[in-house]
Amino acid sequence: MQRLPGISKAVWRPIAGALVVVIAALLSQPAVSMEPYDGKLAFDVMRGDKSIGTHVITFREVGDETHVDIDIRLAVKIGFLTVFRYEHKNNEIWRDGRLISVTTDTDDNGKEFALRAQRQPDGFHVKTLVEEDVVPAPIVPTSYWNPVILQDLRWFDTQRGILLDVDVTPGDVELVALANGQSIEAQRYEVSGDLNITVWYTPEGEWVKLAFPARGADIEYVLTDGYTGTRLTQAQ
Repeated sequence: MQRLPGISKAVWRPIAGALVVVIAALLSQPAVSMEPYDGKLAFDVMRGDKSIGTHVITFREVGDETHVDIDIRLAVKIGFLTVFRYEHKNNEIWRDGRLISVTTDTDDNGKEFALRAQRQPDGFHVKTLVEEDVVPAPIVPTSYWNPVILQDLRWFDTQRGILLDVDVTPGDVELVALANGQSIEAQRYEVSGDLNITVWYTPEGEWVKLAFPARGADIEYVLTDGYTGTRLTQAQ
């Protein structure tokens, strides 16, 4: 998979990415509910002090289903020359707190990926451009917005259609700066293994930040829209 020089495959893979948390961390995890954000969750993606794109998630209620549309657009330029481009479109359908399907299309700097995953009685039937497979349900897609991902051992790479092997270590509660200048408290989680990233969730379970180093520069998601502080209710 082509990528920006200096950034490993393990980091760029989960721009649609994944987490697995150890059993000892369960008590420190945020409460989980499938109620959607207030319509939209959006980040500026920064490389150092420069914006290289956006990651936008929109939520729609369609009957008894929650439809989640994800649009990632990244471009790194040197002067007027674009040296790296990444575009990822993802649609998830959830019903009664269960993932029903995932559909993604990705252009990773000119390399094309496509994925179609549908829940069936025997598991998720996954079709990509190179193979078809069945992975056991339940799975959680690597889209980060749903903190249930911290409680599931089957993290599903929504670009390549495979399960990922990672460890998660919960860290301190920290102040996270938003794009509007405000700061909110969120807990840090360090992810290692197939991914090497850091993510932050508020006590209400809202995803508010993602970061990872890249050869002297920091890649950081800065939340521009979507924090409400009230999205999640206590898990049943």
